[in-house]
Amino acid sequence: MRLSGSRLRNQEVLEGVEALAYRWYVANAGGGGGSWQTSANLSAAMAPRIQAAQIEAVISVATRATYQDPRQYALSDGTQVAPAAGRRYRELAFVVPLEMHRPGGGNG
Repeated sequence: MRLSGSRLRNQEVLEGVEALAYRWYVANAGGGGGSWQTSANLSAAMAPRIQAAQIEAVISVATRATYQDPRQYALSDGTQVAPAAGRRYRELAFVVPLEMHRPGGGNG
């Protein structure tokens, strides 16, 4: 989604997505380290301690009639992508640092 004037509009960012997964790095409440959590494991209390998001994707990048990919692709959330005849795949993973703000806390 992107903001265009006063409306949100869909904007394609990545073509050929077969599977997508997110994980969140949550700092420990007492400081000192943290852990990666799936979206299903997040709670409202964790939100101020989220420091990064990891985004993983399996994308179909090309189609070749005679190509057969022998691999099974797995994401960190357990999602499995079985290859289809003729399709070539690529795995992507990247981490985005985040700065979460408390409600009403502003940016200062």
